[in-house]
Amino acid sequence: MGVFLNKMPSKFSQKSGTEYYLQEGKSLAEHGTPFIDTYHDHRMAMSFAPLGLIFPVQINDPDVVSKSYPGFWRDLISLGFIIEETNIQE
Repeated sequence: MGVFLNKMPSKFSQKSGTEYYLQEGKSLAEHGTPFIDTYHDHRMAMSFAPLGLIFPVQINDPDVVSKSYPGFWRDLISLGFIIEETNIQE
């Protein structure tokens, strides 16, 4: 699929003992962009959004996070996610 996880050197986990991995590459969804319905549940949007690291996804009703975590999308952008608004659904 073109995505690899590489274990980070031990110096990154000396204090915590946690193993860290670096994702390299990017994959594409085999059948086009998946559309995620949130069903008015912020957890749906927040749990599926990280799939954007692997391939593009569309979260239907992204504003569902506004009550529980209003800065969610802004925070993802600060982490390097590319987020685009669209009104198009397949």
